[in-house]
Amino acid sequence: MTVLKTLPKLQLQNSFIGSYTDGASKEYCDKVINAFNSFKEQDGLGGDSNIPHSNDPSQLRFRKDHVLYLEDQALPMDGYRIVNPTLMQETKNILSENLQKYIKDYPSLGLQNIELCSIKIQKTEPKGGFHVWHCEHQSGNNHPLRVLAWTIYLNDIPEGEGETEFLEYGIRIPPKKGTVCFFPASFTHTHRGNAVYSCDKYIATGWYVLVQPKESPTSTVGSMMRVSPEQN
Repeated sequence: MTVLKTLPKLQLQNSFIGSYTDGASKEYCDKVINAFNSFKEQDGLGGDSNIPHSNDPSQLRFRKDHVLYLEDQALPMDGYRIVNPTLMQETKNILSENLQKYIKDYPSLGLQNIELCSIKIQKTEPKGGFHVWHCEHQSGNNHPLRVLAWTIYLNDIPEGEGETEFLEYGIRIPPKKGTVCFFPASFTHTHRGNAVYSCDKYIATGWYVLVQPKESPTSTVGSMMRVSPEQN
């Protein structure tokens, strides 16, 4: 099994897995964790698992973590949500900056019109988590439109715990505070999160989805949540 820190650059590039150390500041990571824990103290998360809108029996059975969604405004929908416009914008900025690094490594992504779909904050306690092999591009909701998955690791985890493991490549991404990771959502990147034993694990995660171009396939999309070829 290959751990990312020992992975040759060429092999990493061929995997379409982009991992950017210090892609997010330590201060940002602390702010997200504090926002999560403050919400939990005020409102509670209710039970061992919180998966809004999940109809997947495997998730309901095997998933044991806590999930909140980060929003910049209150929305009339179910689910636990942190409304923090400043933190939301900071997250968008971090993703936009690191996504350009990924597009530099894989320029073909710049030909796609994609949009940031959601920002999910997740806490996994020791022996919790979701350890079933899966990919992000599936049927149901907006899953078929998912192109790219991303993760920001918010705290350091001891070596050998909590890695993101990719089945087809034999690669494990160790969770290091501030690392930003991108990978394709399709079956080619079937993966799982490995268990933690000695501490809680915090991540921010979500997806980019395909969207219709507003003007033409080569037009620059104004939103910071979108990518177009002319941004490369």
